[in-house]
Amino acid sequence: MHDCLVIGGGIVGLMTVRELLHEGMSIALLDKDEPGKACSWAGGGILTPLYPWRELDELSELIRWGQHQYPQIADELLGKTGIDPEWTESGLLIQHVKDRKQALTWAEQTGTLLEAGEAEDSLWLPEAAHIRNPRLLSALILEVKQAGVSIHPKTEVTRLLIHENRIRGVDTATGPIEANQVVIASGAWSRSLLNDIRVRPMRGQMLCFRGEAGALEHMLLRDGIYIIPRRDGILLVGSTVEDTGFDNSTTADARIFLSERAEQIWPGITDCPLIAQWSGLRPAVVSGIPYIGEYPGVSGLFINTGHFRNGILLAPGSTRLLTDSILRRDCPINPDIFRQQFSPEGPEIMA
Repeated sequence: MHDCLVIGGGIVGLMTVRELLHEGMSIALLDKDEPGKACSWAGGGILTPLYPWRELDELSELIRWGQHQYPQIADELLGKTGIDPEWTESGLLIQHVKDRKQALTWAEQTGTLLEAGEAEDSLWLPEAAHIRNPRLLSALILEVKQAGVSIHPKTEVTRLLIHENRIRGVDTATGPIEANQVVIASGAWSRSLLNDIRVRPMRGQMLCFRGEAGALEHMLLRDGIYIIPRRDGILLVGSTVEDTGFDNSTTADARIFLSERAEQIWPGITDCPLIAQWSGLRPAVVSGIPYIGEYPGVSGLFINTGHFRNGILLAPGSTRLLTDSILRRDCPINPDIFRQQFSPEGPEIMA
C-alpha cells in the first residue's frame, strides 16, 4: 500500500508528488493520459498574473511563493535531471494600460518594482519571469521517476474507495489501488470524481512562431494577449478564453485572431513563420479561488485543483499548502480562504 495516490500528472500533480517525496512518503501517480500533457503543457509559463494589480488579494501569498521558489526549483531540476526548465527573468512590457494609476498605487503598496514605460499608456515589470513549461514538466517527471515513484499512465480512476468516511484508495479499469491518502489534482476533470467540486474546463488556444534568438528579449502584453520569447527564438502567442466544454480542438478563427493581435503588439512577428497551434483545457472556478485542502467528511481525501490560467505560477505554493495539510502541520501560507471553498456557498471574497 502506498502512503499517497496523486491523481493527475499535470504541473499541480507533479509538484504535489515532489513535495511529498521530500517528506519521505511512498507515492503513486495516476494519469488518464500521459503525465506532463494537457493544459500544463499547453500554457505559456508566465510567472506573474497578466495584470497583477487586478488579481484577487486572496491569491497573493500563493503568487509570491511561486515567484520566489521557481529560480531554486529550476536550478535543482537542472542539477538532478540535466533538463533546463529555462527560468528567465525577461521582464514584461504591458501596453495600452487603462488603469495605470491603480497599477502604480498597487506597486507602491506591495513593494513591487513597476515602472512607467516609454509610451504614455505602458508599464514595465522588470522582474517578471517565465519558464518553459514543457521542459519543466519533463524535468519533474524524470525527477520523480528517479526517486522511485510508481507512475501509471493511461489509467483512469473510475471511483474513489471510501469506507467509514475514510479514503482507502481508488478503483481503475485494471483494478483497485490502495493508499492511506488520495490527492485529486486532475484539473478540469476533477469533477468526474467529486461532482460538487465546482470546476469547469475553459479552452485556451495558442500559436507558436519561429523567430530569431534575441530578436525579442522581453514579454509583451496588450489587452489580454501576450507574446513570450523563448531563448532559442521561439515565440508563443496566447491565449483565447473559450467556454466550449471538453472540446479541445483548435480553430481557424482563433489562429486569425491571435495572429492579428500579435502583429499589433509586435510588428516584427510578421517575419516569423507560424509553426504550431494548440489548445488546453484550463480548470476554472467561478470564485477564482482554487480548491486546496482536505475534502470535508472524508478523512485522507485531498483536493488541489481549480488554478485556471495560473497553474504553473500557483503550483509551488498550493502544493506546499496541501502537503502541510496532509501532514497536519502549520503552513506559512494562510489556508483559511481555501478551506472556505469547500463550503456549499464557496468562499467569501472580500471586495
